[in-house]
Amino acid sequence: MKENKIVQLNDIQHCLLRPGQYIGSITPTKCWTFILNKNAETFEYKEITYVPGFLKIIYEIIDNSVDEAIRTNFKYAKNISVKIEDNKRITVSDNGRGIPLDIDKESGKSQLELALTSLRAGSNFNDEEGRTLLGMNGVGSSLTNIFSKIFAAVVYDGKRKGILKCANNLSKKSCEITDFKSKDKGTTIMFEPDFKKFGLNKIDQTHIDLIHQRLMFLSVTYPEITFMLNNKVIKFKNSKNFMQCFNENYVVIQDPHKPSKYMIGIIPNEYDDFTHKSYINGADCINGGNHIDYIHSEIIGRIKEKLSRKYPNIKVGDIKNKLTYIINFREFVNPMFNSQTKENFSSNVNEIKEFLKDVDWDDFVNKIVKNSAIMDPITEAFKIKEELKNRETLKKLGKTSKDFRCEKFLPATKNKKYFAICEGDSAKQGLSDGLGRADFGYFSTRGVPLNAYEVAPQKIAANEELENIIKCLKLHLKEETQPELTYDTIVLANDADADGAHIRGIYTAFFYKYAPSIIKEKRLCALKLPLICMKDSKGKIIEMFNTFDEYNTWLKDNKGSKLECKYYKGLGSWKDKEIKELVAKFGVEKFIEPLEFDKDSPKLIDDWIGKKNADIRKEYLKQNEFDIFSM
Repeated sequence: MKENKIVQLNDIQHCLLRPGQYIGSITPTKCWTFILNKNAETFEYKEITYVPGFLKIIYEIIDNSVDEAIRTNFKYAKNISVKIEDNKRITVSDNGRGIPLDIDKESGKSQLELALTSLRAGSNFNDEEGRTLLGMNGVGSSLTNIFSKIFAAVVYDGKRKGILKCANNLSKKSCEITDFKSKDKGTTIMFEPDFKKFGLNKIDQTHIDLIHQRLMFLSVTYPEITFMLNNKVIKFKNSKNFMQCFNENYVVIQDPHKPSKYMIGIIPNEYDDFTHKSYINGADCINGGNHIDYIHSEIIGRIKEKLSRKYPNIKVGDIKNKLTYIINFREFVNPMFNSQTKENFSSNVNEIKEFLKDVDWDDFVNKIVKNSAIMDPITEAFKIKEELKNRETLKKLGKTSKDFRCEKFLPATKNKKYFAICEGDSAKQGLSDGLGRADFGYFSTRGVPLNAYEVAPQKIAANEELENIIKCLKLHLKEETQPELTYDTIVLANDADADGAHIRGIYTAFFYKYAPSIIKEKRLCALKLPLICMKDSKGKIIEMFNTFDEYNTWLKDNKGSKLECKYYKGLGSWKDKEIKELVAKFGVEKFIEPLEFDKDSPKLIDDWIGKKNADIRKEYLKQNEFDIFSM
């Protein structure tokens, strides 16, 4: 049984025991983020391993100097220098007014000592004035002190000099204030982190790059300040120069009245996950926050609306994951974060919306949509995704279960030679009676079938008639070959009129697009029963014609013939004994004609079956007059 005892820790003990509550994780953490490539002078999105808490104690000291510049409207602390010595020691200097050196009446300590050794001591607690500073809780610099083996500060206010020395996680400290007249003012803080507490033995290159990167972003947010790292000035010329470090192709928008207030940039995303980089008043929001969600909601819906005209099935996720947001806010009043680490911006959406009230979202989105480098990856990725989805849908269509039954299908009883797609039940009945079922299977359709030439596979799957044809034949749609085709030949059995020709064209286009090997191998045929037959007095067929032109030519040469003329309006007009007579006399192959394809066939199919080519068809029909009396 555990001991039932209450223990009270002091501030330093609690910080060291529960660091995550104050500075974030103190163990190596992997994450994908933008990281500086100093050689190329660009930001690269890559996976890094870093210690968030370690960076936090460094940033806290830099942030104090930035806050001094903001508090003085950039009259002081315009120069901020960071030095890293021997990968062990960090020195941050500014030319501000200096940390106050007066003695605090309540504690009897100097304000210098209070500021750097006491938690909850600071100058950023008056939210009523509209806080736009980086500091907010009054614990930052003291945390750096607590997590350092050596910590020292030297302050000049023009009249006095203050020296604070601390060691071993703030277990030792001394503070001395002396008179010291000087023209220069400012604060210099030097500290050596307690590396063992972070699982480190020095400041490695990744952390150096992240510090460098932080100073680069701060220089964009606060161009009034000159930042230096190891005596080298870090500064961007303008937002264009900054965005180009992420990608040459970008769209950016800034406040029309005060460009430094906010900057929202969009660049192409070359990765699978949604990516972003943002700073709020200089705080690195590595995990995003409500500002990302709000900007995303304003942009994505508008982009989707524009793309939906051409890609109706495109979804928000198809767009979001192909964009990268680069965002920088400055002077956001009283910003809220999820914790002391400030990795997630949590101010409410209404405040963010008010901050960005001058943004013309429609104009911004129009610029994004016009940028092909940003948009092409979105549409290309969507088309690939749709193609894979379509292939999967088509693949499933050809699968049949053992208990598959179709009432419209009358299978062959012996040899599966011909699969006849018949125009209606009456045609199926007449043909099956006349041609028999030994070699023929019959599938009856109803009316004009779905024109599948330009529809999504999902519509094909939802069409019962086409789905049944596919399953009866065991078609493998969009495949090079048809290894499991259940019948040797597919026969389009349609009426010999314009409607029949239209239906035959729709089926021909379907097989051309989804099973082209059938056409190449001449396994797609048309049933060509005569349109007109001439019979003798005993009812035997003597002559037959497939067109009115053939009949009219014969009639000119055989005037006064006593043969009876019979016109077959459709396949349903044929009696089974008439079909049997034809087959017995000429053989069934005479009436099964393979569809011939040449180099012009694809264009013909596209012109006559494609939905977009109605004007071409109208023009063709205008140029060809049809006279019923000539028939």
